[in-house]
Amino acid sequence: MDTHDTVLTPTELLERLGETYVGGVAAPTPADGLALGYKMLASTLAAGFARAVHVLNEVAPDEAARLADWYNGPFDEGPVPGEVRAWFLKHVAGGDPSALEKWEQMARTYNGR
Repeated sequence: MDTHDTVLTPTELLERLGETYVGGVAAPTPADGLALGYKMLASTLAAGFARAVHVLNEVAPDEAARLADWYNGPFDEGPVPGEVRAWFLKHVAGGDPSALEKWEQMARTYNGR
């Protein structure tokens, strides 16, 4: 685990994810369609991540603890974006940077840029 001051437990991570989910679906929802969409997306991802953390905590509590600590980040402010990107590059994109570039281009298109 990292050497930061606050160690986030799997239970605390589940609580944070629960707060994210409920906060995203609680009324009133944003009137702006884009803001609403992002809020719903965050809620859906938090719910899926919470289910995965819950199952992992049941079958491999030490790994769940490592994941919670990673999620908390070295500055107790969440994962480090560069580290997350490197993880996606290695484990999801198979080391192919063009895959991440494609995703970035898709995001620019969706964002109207």
